[in-house]
Amino acid sequence: MQSCPEKRKRSVPHRILFDLIAGGGERRTFRIAAKHADISHLVFSDPTSDIKILYARLSALRKHCEAVGKDYDEIRKCWFRDFYGSHRG
Repeated sequence: MQSCPEKRKRSVPHRILFDLIAGGGERRTFRIAAKHADISHLVFSDPTSDIKILYARLSALRKHCEAVGKDYDEIRKCWFRDFYGSHRG
């Protein structure tokens, strides 16, 4: 059995998983998202939630990003309004 004198160069694996943080907690969840997330998924369980709440939550996320020194625009933001969340029987 011969050994190859040249070692194979292994390619560095690309990061394929994203850190997704989901929730609506402006103090704890958004702080964790600002520090660790690539994607922040905002969840609204109240069907009467309006766009003002979305902007308030995005503003809170921005403040947490500033506090930890992360660029707010690096985090992808998405949101979901759960029409049935609190009204299920």
